[in-house]
Amino acid sequence: MSISYFGNKILLERICLRLLRANNHQALNHSCRKKYQVCINEMAEPKLIVFDLVSISTSDYTLWPFWVDTHVDPPFRMSSDGKVYDAHKQHVKYYEDVPDILSHLHRSGFQLAIASRTSAVDEASSLTRLFNWDQFFQYRQIYPGSKITHFKKLHSQSGVAYEDMLFFDDEHRNIVDVSSLGVTCMFVPEGVNKAVFQQGMQLFKKNKDKRASQ
Repeated sequence: MSISYFGNKILLERICLRLLRANNHQALNHSCRKKYQVCINEMAEPKLIVFDLVSISTSDYTLWPFWVDTHVDPPFRMSSDGKVYDAHKQHVKYYEDVPDILSHLHRSGFQLAIASRTSAVDEASSLTRLFNWDQFFQYRQIYPGSKITHFKKLHSQSGVAYEDMLFFDDEHRNIVDVSSLGVTCMFVPEGVNKAVFQQGMQLFKKNKDKRASQ
């Protein structure tokens, strides 16, 4: 059964995205093939989006504005007002746009991962649980060491090629290291917000187009 185009761009994009993910070119009739090809170019998306959490030694402000191993003290708890506090009753905050970004990506079917080189593994895991973020991440690599190791393990676990990954990190050395694998990396020294995230998606598409033209 062929698929016809009825002039609904949103519907076309949804159909094309599903076909693209399924790699099903045969489902399209002749009249739709050209529009489908345009749609493929427009819908180039990462298959795995990776976020840094906390760095082991230098500032990491990717999803939250603090160093989990120095700026806050466990144990963490959620109060009746729904806010998370540390052992000294300091309010532990994340960047405002982060929950909306993660929720949107999760609903849209994206695979998400954490890659952090923090030594405060238990503390970082406690915060992601209290923030109710664990539901969003399929993969977690949280331990000290080179981010190259983290990404090799993510590649092995997910089966996603490096060139199909998008990574957000506030530490430049991580950007340099992970970029060497072919991952599209977005440097976020001020953390992630909706505008910065869109820039990352645009950078991914630009890199994807560049590879396709080679």
